[in-house]
Amino acid sequence: GDNTRTATVVASEFSVLLELQRPDYDATFRQADEEEIIEKVKNLTVCPLFNNISLKKVLRIAYGSKIMTFSKDQTILTEGVKSAYIYFVISGLVAVSTVCRTPSQTFLVSLGNRQSGSVLGVETALSPDGQSNFTYVALSEVRVLACQSVSLTRRCTKEFAARMAEYAEACLSPAAVNRMVLVETDWI
Repeated sequence: GDNTRTATVVASEFSVLLELQRPDYDATFRQADEEEIIEKVKNLTVCPLFNNISLKKVLRIAYGSKIMTFSKDQTILTEGVKSAYIYFVISGLVAVSTVCRTPSQTFLVSLGNRQSGSVLGVETALSPDGQSNFTYVALSEVRVLACQSVSLTRRCTKEFAARMAEYAEACLSPAAVNRMVLVETDWI
């Protein structure tokens, strides 16, 4: 059959359209798309959370993810804010902190730094409200692979969800709490 596609375009102001033939797309964009998907899959499969997850499922997650870059001192995710993403750190260094409140004081507590291979925001996929329990701030230029939480939890097994829960608990283990460093008192 005829593979010709037609469309009607309505523009509110003067516009120039580009017609891109399939061979031109294949030569120009397909390779770039494939290279990006390969990079995404590599970054997902180095994470222990993806052990025993089929390549087919990893590919689906990779297609629904995006690579993002954050500048030094830019906030990646803020405590108490709802997030639809879990972030896999590709490169750079990220500070993790939380606010602790007592009846008389409020403290900003550093939970250390995360680097390449780390996962940020797992708690957002596990909590009913989807809110982050931590603030993540780039300490250098940071590249992350942002995956939709829904995509991860829907496409993966119950075993994967259990691994995510274990990972989140490990972040709050007594050993992790003992490594907390008080950064500032009377912060708020």
